[in-house]
Amino acid sequence: MICARAGEHGALRGLALTVHTPAAVLLLTLATATAQKITVQNLVPIPRREVVTVVVPFLRGTVPTIPDLHVRDRATAWQPFGARWPDGSLRQALCLFTAEVPALGEVVLDLAAGAGPPPGSEPITLPTAKLEFVARTGAGDFRGELPAVERLEENAMRVVELRRARLGTTGLVAELIVHQGRLDKHAYVDVAVFFSDTASPAVECKIIELAIEADGAALLLRHANRTGVLQATSKTGSRVVLLHDTVLGDGQGIRRCGALLPQMTGNKADDQSVKAAMFCPLLAATSWQGTGAFSAYGEPAAMPPWLQNAGLRQMLAQRHAAFAQDERNLGDPFGSSMLGMAKGAGQTGDQEDFGVVKLSIIATSGIPSMLLEFESIALQEACRPVHMFTATGAPLHAADRPEWVVWSGRTHWHPEVSRDRLSKPVPEPSFEAHGWSGKDREHWSTNTLGAYAQLTGAYWARHELQNDIQLYLAGQTIGRNLSTSFAGAPRGIGRTEQSATWMYLATGSIELLQRMNERIDQVYAKEWTGTTLGPDKVRPMAVQDPDARMLKGATKYWTPWQDAIAAVGLGAAYRITGNEHARLLAEELALNSVRYGWKLDDKECIVATAIRWLEGTPLTDAQLNDPDFVLWSYGTGFNEWAIGAVEIARVAALARGEQSVAERAATIQARIRATQKAPSDGYIDRLSEWDTVRWAATAAAAAK
Repeated sequence: MICARAGEHGALRGLALTVHTPAAVLLLTLATATAQKITVQNLVPIPRREVVTVVVPFLRGTVPTIPDLHVRDRATAWQPFGARWPDGSLRQALCLFTAEVPALGEVVLDLAAGAGPPPGSEPITLPTAKLEFVARTGAGDFRGELPAVERLEENAMRVVELRRARLGTTGLVAELIVHQGRLDKHAYVDVAVFFSDTASPAVECKIIELAIEADGAALLLRHANRTGVLQATSKTGSRVVLLHDTVLGDGQGIRRCGALLPQMTGNKADDQSVKAAMFCPLLAATSWQGTGAFSAYGEPAAMPPWLQNAGLRQMLAQRHAAFAQDERNLGDPFGSSMLGMAKGAGQTGDQEDFGVVKLSIIATSGIPSMLLEFESIALQEACRPVHMFTATGAPLHAADRPEWVVWSGRTHWHPEVSRDRLSKPVPEPSFEAHGWSGKDREHWSTNTLGAYAQLTGAYWARHELQNDIQLYLAGQTIGRNLSTSFAGAPRGIGRTEQSATWMYLATGSIELLQRMNERIDQVYAKEWTGTTLGPDKVRPMAVQDPDARMLKGATKYWTPWQDAIAAVGLGAAYRITGNEHARLLAEELALNSVRYGWKLDDKECIVATAIRWLEGTPLTDAQLNDPDFVLWSYGTGFNEWAIGAVEIARVAALARGEQSVAERAATIQARIRATQKAPSDGYIDRLSEWDTVRWAATAAAAAK
């Protein structure tokens, strides 16, 4: 459901602007979704025809270049993106085709062999409507259009253009991504604005009003109420107020998505498609199960028992109805969702973004309806004050600022660590960021954004991940005796490396891949305690100094649950890089955790929060039950967080002939899985998306 203020623009005449998508549209018979079938849904009560985009995954080695496939009986174009398989074959590609879908309807389409029908030879022309940014700020005013800086995509079915520029002397950088489909009368537009002035000491920008004025077509944005957007149409276009009477902190911004709608032409089919586009595009998805291409570990979570068959459709219908209802409410431009990463990333406790995968509900079923909700969640990652731009308005690249070092996504607080301050004072003054922070290593999670980018190929989502890559390069340093050139806490290792794998899958960044390998070889492998302790010892990733919160602050300790997270992140890194040090660390940390970090008896199955460090000597049975020696993780979600490492340990132990350890791991898995239950909202449970690690031991591992 999307709301807009009615005006005089022809695209809106005669249409009620508050749409309630009924649950019935999603209560359709569950179709079998495979890599060879694409489900297209129209969540709007208007029939429509437009170019559809869906990301199709491929098994390793099956598609060396452009797929020799088409959507049956439809002209089809392919646009590869992101990472490829190690053999150079495609891991995924955007599939573009035209579909006609009835009001509140769904169609399931086949992929067929061959190139398919020709798409037509006439050129695809970008809209000529005038889109002016109008900014009134404490630093000055600006009015003007954005120049084109890059053609992001140009194929037989779609042209995508990037426009970007600084808005005068305001310190603001604005961006438009314009998508024009073949024969579509409307276009889709992604909008972004950030405050980043690397030539000024300013850390805030006072926004009196920030708007886009469209002439020649009406620009209307989705999720407008939710994000506090004010928009109205006129006879020739529209005026969209993105922000007013607020501030943007240094590096902070907003991202929005919408459509550019021409006047009605009198052609019924064209006019209906234009009207439908103002609410949301056609949504499409396919199942990634069995392809090995989704996430670093290859597979989305299987649907739990309560989401089998009709239960899945019922939940999706209820979920969409609740989302549509919530879209009516007036919200905050800087709001966040329960399903995303917390605004303050470093908050203690669990966060919904934590896990091994996210968006399994789409990637497993191939049903796309929740993409609209996840779009609204992922867009808000732009609110983090971590986006830096050059004087020309281009995104800042870490390689161009080698003395710039970040911590939690911001310029490092210590001037000897980050000698390049991006013109900001030391110490950096506090500024208003509306509760948003950068992600510190120990809470760096990119599961929702990464999964969304892989499932949709959305350019704006890939740009967010490109920004994350620059933060990784500037913060996961090597060389120079800097605090950022050490491993830090084990959970930080796991979370940053797992996040890096999502970045790589969506972008294919070679410089990221290189830095991941450098960190693994030059930092993690060298700091592991196993470099100095023999295989008969307890060999955690790291030993922590006394902490008043742990074991009365009386002793050094190690953290099995954190080592489990490190193992999962390093395992993900191995799956992407093939780095043998990453594989060795993942297996050794997982095995060490299962051997020494769990209480497993007739009554309990629980991982430890902290275990006293005895210079590598395992604890006795008596010590394992002594609170001066062990803090067990009662009242936490650490069992779920650690289950991925248990699978790595089970497979590695079997390969090494350590039957007792393999049986111990299998028992832990069975006991934890037996606790699975449906959450109160009927959605997928957290355990399902933690328990998605897939591991295969190598010959080298078996020889250990």
